[in-house]
Amino acid sequence: MAHFNQRQGLFQSKKDILQYINDDPREYIPYDYSYSEDIFPAINNLFPDVEKLEIKRPLKNIRVFLEGSLVGICFKGFDFNDIDSISLMMEATSSPDVDAVYFINCRFNTSCGIDLPPADAGYYDCEFNEPFYVNTKGRELPDAPIEFHNCVFNSLLSFENIAGCVPVELDRCLFNENSKFSMARFNRDNDKSLYHIDIRSTIFKGLVSFEGATIPERSIFDYLTFFGDVNFKDTVIGEQVLWKNLSFAPFVNKSAKDGFKSFVTALSKNNYTKEAKFYEQNIGIEAVEKKIDKDKLEIAVKSNWVSIKQAAAILGISYTTLLAMRKEDKADGIMRIPYRGEGKNTRYYVPILEAYKSKDMDLVTKLEKEIG
Repeated sequence: MAHFNQRQGLFQSKKDILQYINDDPREYIPYDYSYSEDIFPAINNLFPDVEKLEIKRPLKNIRVFLEGSLVGICFKGFDFNDIDSISLMMEATSSPDVDAVYFINCRFNTSCGIDLPPADAGYYDCEFNEPFYVNTKGRELPDAPIEFHNCVFNSLLSFENIAGCVPVELDRCLFNENSKFSMARFNRDNDKSLYHIDIRSTIFKGLVSFEGATIPERSIFDYLTFFGDVNFKDTVIGEQVLWKNLSFAPFVNKSAKDGFKSFVTALSKNNYTKEAKFYEQNIGIEAVEKKIDKDKLEIAVKSNWVSIKQAAAILGISYTTLLAMRKEDKADGIMRIPYRGEGKNTRYYVPILEAYKSKDMDLVTKLEKEIG
């Protein structure tokens, strides 16, 4: 099945979206379609040489399609706001007739989940306000990934009910303060697999747990920011896993320090000694302060303008991490933390740094306009 890969997205343009789904100007609509009565007849009629079933209700914001002999369903702009809508949705996604499911710009306001279909599952520009559980109940492990692209999580995203190894991809997602991303005990049977975890350009403001998990070979962890606690206790890490451009917030309490220590320990125990040494020496406010002249920093702070190295110290991240963020922003045509100047002449406005550190992006925008 088609799926996004390294920021390309499942659908490349609005024209591509319309090939799979009806357009609707409203942001969300309530979901009340019955799989057996509304969706299955449309699926049945996709196949040639079958007795056609009566379509009693046209599908709006739902598209059923074939890729070869595989059946896919795409949902767009739905609000799954209560138990009834969730039950109807899961009737469709759990059907043995369905091989792939995609959700675009949907909102989940009730605890739910998905039993992974055999071909693919994808969530694009979706919002999750209650716990969401990824399961493999009653099904074989899928060959294609479950993907979350540009999604927002305000609660739990859990892979804890998966004993084996399934392909998982997250790209450009945001986990807010009350969230938790849990892959605890994921792949706990230590299955050898061609599949891996691919997590890129994602911000974790809540808790992150890989406790007791086995991270498969060739997994990718790239451009990730951890504001909350992490847990890598008893994590097994396969070979050739990429750990690149990881940023950790200042360790303001013991649990944050212990969590970071569990990450470094996991790297060391699994033969990633080079990476463990790098993050131990370069991450966290204590490591940054060793390289910063505190007197010069205090003088600069009083002037409200600081250098890039001093900005990294205020943010509690390493100089290399801030450089990496700037490089990524430049490629994407954005500026998460506004600054003035270039190269050695770069200067950051201290109130903006403090606003960014406190996650007040509205204030960051306001202050950027004030400094011109």
